[in-house]
Amino acid sequence: MPSTSQTVQNIGITNKNENQPDALIDMTVIGNYGDPGLNEDFQFDLLSTFLICAIESSNRTVTQNRFDSLIVVVKRPQNLWIEYQGGIASSTATQIRVDNNLNANVGQAGNFSTNVIPQINIPYNMGDTIKAKLIKNTDYPSVLMGDTFFQSADNRWTPTQQSYYSWYNQGASLPYIANQMGGLAALQQKTITPYGSNSLNLNTNGDFFYICLNKVQYESFCINQYPTQTADLINLFTNQSNFNSFYQQNGGYYFSQNTSYNFCSVQYEDANLAGRKRETTTSCIPTVVVSPSSFVVPSVRAIGTVNYSPTYILQS
Repeated sequence: MPSTSQTVQNIGITNKNENQPDALIDMTVIGNYGDPGLNEDFQFDLLSTFLICAIESSNRTVTQNRFDSLIVVVKRPQNLWIEYQGGIASSTATQIRVDNNLNANVGQAGNFSTNVIPQINIPYNMGDTIKAKLIKNTDYPSVLMGDTFFQSADNRWTPTQQSYYSWYNQGASLPYIANQMGGLAALQQKTITPYGSNSLNLNTNGDFFYICLNKVQYESFCINQYPTQTADLINLFTNQSNFNSFYQQNGGYYFSQNTSYNFCSVQYEDANLAGRKRETTTSCIPTVVVSPSSFVVPSVRAIGTVNYSPTYILQS
């Protein structure tokens, strides 16, 4: 993001080979951070599979003609994904979810009656830099082609099921965000939006979703990432920037004309150089009772007192 002390030409690109299949590309996490597989009650099977990231340098302004080349969807490592087990339960209190090792949690997020799935050892946070790579397969996941990557077993989408709720609130205290359209509610809006399985003419048991980033979420990321440039960023967001001529030559700042952007494909995956995983744990393994027992059990237990006479070593 440009400040008054830098020119547009000085905004650099750090990934010189970002279009080469084997290149590792620096990306900064914008959206769907945290662990929605365990924090969410609805569509957690889809939300646990992806991140929304800015290709570094993340200080490049997204314009109409470059948005989809700078902001992308990145697959999380599959060992972090969470799935529904046994389909959609009639109540979230009895919903079963499983991880890649078939560990199971039962109940509502934050109030599991059975809580075995480990949390991610290194959680994703807004502003984290990761290494990602292009998906080499030319048939990369696309909602337009009906790829199941964009499908959730859960097709419920009422207003109460469309929010990340309080845990997804980095930027909630920013006055600028609070005064934007939708404010905190827009900040916590899930980064998916229904596509509709009927339009795909597929015989499925669930719905497909676009992955979506809205204006408030992107601008919250920018201000959190570059707090010293808050005033300049707000001028940009409100179309009062000194660099308006540059932005107009590239179609203008993207969110001056749009409230959100829908991603229909994912071409990158996290290389997971940080070694993110769900830790295995033995802390909740119950004691196994074997019947018949192989332990020696006395046939008679005598009840009585034990007489004990201590012996003392006396100093001579």
